[in-house]
Amino acid sequence: MKTFMIRLAAVATLSLFTLSANAATLIGTFLDSNRWTLVHDSATPGNTAPADFLRWDPGQTIMLDLTGSILSAGGPQEYNLTSDNGATATFTLLSASFDLSGANGFAGGTLDYTMDVTGGPMDGSFAGTFTFAEASYGNSPFNSSTLENGKLSLYGWAGDEANGIGIDIAFSAQVPIPAPLLLFASGLMGLGLLRRRS
Repeated sequence: MKTFMIRLAAVATLSLFTLSANAATLIGTFLDSNRWTLVHDSATPGNTAPADFLRWDPGQTIMLDLTGSILSAGGPQEYNLTSDNGATATFTLLSASFDLSGANGFAGGTLDYTMDVTGGPMDGSFAGTFTFAEASYGNSPFNSSTLENGKLSLYGWAGDEANGIGIDIAFSAQVPIPAPLLLFASGLMGLGLLRRRS
């Protein structure tokens, strides 16, 4: 009986730790399409020639932390971009934070960055903040997120009015089961086996 009580206390402690430790580290993959993961020379949607879009080169990833409904990224995280017109850029993500608690899974956020562009209409150096809002473009939600089958997907547009540029960013990431949850499940299994032997 004493062993049973010790194990029960250990499982209870693990369960409390599990409830409070809801942070997870994610590795996101950028969506590579004609409409997403690009920078353009307008702080409003839809006002730039597609050939001038600076698009993320394929295969680049983003490191993220998910704590409750807050998705954040620390930096620096560096990315290479190119346009159909031959412009190139280095985009450095310094920090980002997205609140996923609103309607359509998005309530707002910010992304701090620097960017050096060679060629095209955005030629030059930039430093600033993209500000994301819970918003729609046309008849559909423009900033949103979903969590389905353990996969988190985020779609966001934001403008940096001070620099007159905009960003369309989209990525998906698998959300891992936190290790404390696995420990808790293992503890329950062990407790069940101990009860059966008693």
